[in-house]
Amino acid sequence: MGALYQTAKSELPLLVMVITPMINTVKPSQRMGQRIAMMQGNQPYKLASWQWFQPNFLFYAGRGDMPIHHLQHLAELPQILRKETVYLVCPATSVSRLSKKIPASHRLQTVMVRYEIYNHEEIALLRITPKPPLTQVVLGDLR
Repeated sequence: MGALYQTAKSELPLLVMVITPMINTVKPSQRMGQRIAMMQGNQPYKLASWQWFQPNFLFYAGRGDMPIHHLQHLAELPQILRKETVYLVCPATSVSRLSKKIPASHRLQTVMVRYEIYNHEEIALLRITPKPPLTQVVLGDLR
């Protein structure tokens, strides 16, 4: 029995190294982080969460020691919306409620929705961007 225990104990790190990457591929965080990187490139952005968070989301979606804004109340949302794009993760069932809190000066886009294996629910990645300012057209310019 002792030899079996020692063998299992010595093989555990290898087993974790093989299985963990496979499990990560079915979590939404890795794909969401890849999509953010593809959409943003080197442009600045912020991260926020509402009613859902997994630490690996910050690992895949963040840059360096980037913070994430954990919203406790939807009333906090306008405070983090400035000139930068905000990527917000939340349960997909909350998107409708959350969309009503987006100020008219901003645009909301659902980037993706993925099933989250631990919470057993669909998680949405939302992109909130400031609308470009309206430009004035001088009637003389229309000739």
